[in-house]
Amino acid sequence: MSIGSILLFDAVHIPYGCSVWPSLFTQGQNWPAQGEMDIVENVNNATMNQYSLHTGNLCDQATSAESNQTGITTNSNCTVDLASDEDTGCIVRETQPNTFGAGFSENGGGVYAALWDDSGIAMWFFNRSSIPTDISSSVPDPSSWPTPSAWYPASGCSPTSAFGPQIITLYIDICGAFAGNQAIFQETCSSVASECTDLVQTASNYNDAYFEINYLKVFSTGNGTTSTGSSSTPGDVGSSSTPEAPATSSTENSSSVPTNSAATFSFSLHNVLLMFLVACLGLLQ
Repeated sequence: MSIGSILLFDAVHIPYGCSVWPSLFTQGQNWPAQGEMDIVENVNNATMNQYSLHTGNLCDQATSAESNQTGITTNSNCTVDLASDEDTGCIVRETQPNTFGAGFSENGGGVYAALWDDSGIAMWFFNRSSIPTDISSSVPDPSSWPTPSAWYPASGCSPTSAFGPQIITLYIDICGAFAGNQAIFQETCSSVASECTDLVQTASNYNDAYFEINYLKVFSTGNGTTSTGSSSTPGDVGSSSTPEAPATSSTENSSSVPTNSAATFSFSLHNVLLMFLVACLGLLQ
């Protein structure tokens, strides 16, 4: 995926549960120099998604962004500092309910969207009943969409110099630095277990730890600028977007999109998760 892209991710179920850490993210091959965009991510029994960027360049979410997004910025520093192991990212917390966790699937899921162009990076969530018709008909027009959930304008973080070509990744982790962080784990799972690793040897704890996906599509206008002018707000994109060459998508088992899928796929990751758990439990024994 390159600059001048719109990514659409339609899912009816996202992995959740205590110790579960799912995400849909993109990153450059040279990380963090080529950047990372986290479009879907949270852990344990959280009910709302969070968005973030991670960069090698000195980057911040500009203070002006908060008036052009509906989400809440909880950290504005996007820069990864490998020397101090600082990789929090510039985080925007979704304010719409049921954008993650059990409520997401109970309400029919929805579509996550991301726009990456010269004006910046914007991310949206549309629940099932509010998906724009241009998305449903595969002619996405962000200029007609409402205010994004997260907005990272170029004035704070350059979408050209801080990001290179992006690889799309679907990911399910167990515990790890995020879900396994004791303070974070206790926020939603204190009544389930005293710590994250107490759960990993019981397979039934992961009955809900799977993706069920209608499609993942990437569109491009064919150049690095998708906006019609030098707008400082997201979404000035016409409806002439065309499907980009197939993007790659991987899980722990590196499943990829078929080359004839026009960057679209649909599947469930039950078997992938079970294979991962078998390997994990084997290592623990």
